[in-house]
Amino acid sequence: MKHLFTRLLALALALSLALALAGCGGSEVTGGNPGTASQPASSAPASSTPASSTASTPAPAASGRYASLEELWADPAQRKAFEDGFASTFDDGGLGVEPSFEVSGNTLTIIFRFTDASMDYTGIGEVLDAAMDSFASTLITAVSGLDEAIGAKEGTCAIVMCYTDPDGAVLSEKSFTATDEVPSAPQGSSGSYATLEEFWSTPGIKEQMEAQMAGMGNEQIKVVSVEVKGNLFAVTFQIADRSLMVDGLAEALEQGMDSQTEVLRQQAATFDSILTGGSTTIHFTYLDPDGGLLAERDFTAG
Repeated sequence: MKHLFTRLLALALALSLALALAGCGGSEVTGGNPGTASQPASSAPASSTPASSTASTPAPAASGRYASLEELWADPAQRKAFEDGFASTFDDGGLGVEPSFEVSGNTLTIIFRFTDASMDYTGIGEVLDAAMDSFASTLITAVSGLDEAIGAKEGTCAIVMCYTDPDGAVLSEKSFTATDEVPSAPQGSSGSYATLEEFWSTPGIKEQMEAQMAGMGNEQIKVVSVEVKGNLFAVTFQIADRSLMVDGLAEALEQGMDSQTEVLRQQAATFDSILTGGSTTIHFTYLDPDGGLLAERDFTAG
């Protein structure tokens, strides 16, 4: 059961980052995804950047533009941007999970259906509950972005996470709003690893998380390495499209990381929740096409 929890926790970590980056809105530079960049507006004509470079996540909606989350979802551009952004960063690590989305009023329900009919799902609900509690802080941050997108007060929108077996029977379901308190980690379900590196070395985890992180890149910016040493989680991006190398790019990347600070702090807190002690540092590095340093930043839960 511990091995299953570990696999599901890795799925939860992948999911939380995918959802946070897909739902928190974009910026002039990153479009909400650390692996996506557009050229600074003052440095190059808009036509020099492919349209797909900023389409991975929805741009923030003007306050009051949408009366509800359901109305925002009915906007084809917003819906496609969210779905594409989610798909580009989500990986199920071979667990056989198919996601789908439903929106009603101000509630976004994400349904994860396990597809393996031969699997025994007895007791998996409790494991899923614990896994969701472990990344609740990231979901709470993500749903606050939905409140902002429709110009609503904090706590208006909700994200419902629903896991089902292959026949659609609910295994676990939890709802999150921006005003929720982060639940305490269940005893025995987290805090099991001395270091993040130990968790990373668990069979299947490294491959699952690397695949998820690779999805953060694109044709313009590649993820060239993901390294874990001790409690350091280091991701290196490299500019692959030389047309992006214009004046102001480094500053634009810094601004993009600024826009993701809260999301990545919450991600660090999620990593911390699986450790017996110590704290995680997430380190992002951006390199130019020749390997020169453009920008870097550390993120911690504190």
